[in-house]
Amino acid sequence: MGMAVCGNNPSSKTGEYFEAAGLLWLPLAQISQHFAPEVCAACKYWDSNDGDGLDADGARRLAVAL
Repeated sequence: MGMAVCGNNPSSKTGEYFEAAGLLWLPLAQISQHFAPEVCAACKYWDSNDGDGLDADGARRLAVAL
């Protein structure tokens, strides 16, 4: 199973779509939560494909932290 991240209103081509296999996604999610726990708290379901996610500001703040 893979995880897909789709930008709702992307400001660039880069923000449109990102996909990672499950074995790659889970470590990425854990690293994100480790380095930016306050930003990542806005997303409750890091291990599912249910549509939960960060808003644009949260995504930018996570990118800076990583």
